[in-house]
Amino acid sequence: MTYADAVTRALRLIGVIGTYESADAAQGAQGLEMLNSMMTGWEGDGINIGYFPALDGTQDMNIPTKYERGVIANLAVDLCPGYERQPSAAVLRMADQGYDTIEVDSVYAGRTQSIISDQPKGDGYIGLSRILTG
Repeated sequence: MTYADAVTRALRLIGVIGTYESADAAQGAQGLEMLNSMMTGWEGDGINIGYFPALDGTQDMNIPTKYERGVIANLAVDLCPGYERQPSAAVLRMADQGYDTIEVDSVYAGRTQSIISDQPKGDGYIGLSRILTG
């Protein structure tokens, strides 16, 4: 998906352009500016999905496919005030769910797995034991 595709899909979600229309040059530039700003803000909050700001909408975004919906829906919400629109409940829900998915994955990506077999056993260790069976 290109940056221009993301902007176009966001504008369609809020009804600024029709299903078979594309964003014009001004809409594309404004959308790209908003997208770059939104993603820079997310990165500042510790959410990094591999997004790189772009000046040209024809470049590929190179973000994981599972994050596209959340990015587009959140962009749509951010674009609403500039077009004097209110996001629908469905768009708000998509934005919230998408952001939650991205946020959870970002938190888990920053965690390291502990290897507890390297930890000291402590007093009273009797080996593997089941709580219910003893």
